[in-house]
Amino acid sequence: MKKWLSDFQVSGVSVELEDGVLVMRYGESIFNIFSDLIARDNYIALLDAIDNDPEVKVVLSLNEHGCLGEEPYERYIKKLSGKNDPVDLDTFWVVKESVEHERQLCFHYYTIIKRLKSKKLIIDGLQGTVVTPFFGESLSADIRLVSEDLRFSLAHKKYGIHPT
Repeated sequence: MKKWLSDFQVSGVSVELEDGVLVMRYGESIFNIFSDLIARDNYIALLDAIDNDPEVKVVLSLNEHGCLGEEPYERYIKKLSGKNDPVDLDTFWVVKESVEHERQLCFHYYTIIKRLKSKKLIIDGLQGTVVTPFFGESLSADIRLVSEDLRFSLAHKKYGIHPT
């Protein structure tokens, strides 16, 4: 096994390489990557290693059903806002100015640019509900495969934030 592959550890992301195809599986805690700087840096290092490895020809990203949906996104937004209740946009909204939200925007921007510049074939396999940040990122894939129950959610509108 390649060292960069065996060294990679980020909660919510698993990777495996077989016959030139690197499979990345996103799980329930994928949103933690935005607020955990070590996880984010490890993920970015993984993207760099993938891009520099001539053995990797294809990157296939798959999501567990529901992990990119509205419920995990809402938990993430609540964590950013510091509130456990739904956010009242008229009286309180800290997420727009939060450092963590800026990190999320920068992270997705970097990931999208990295995917667009990659010489690898990027394929996204999506299922269930996919919220705005990951919907936007999926547009940078060369090929998108979707399940019959795929639904894109513009969940950012509910919170009045920028559509990452």
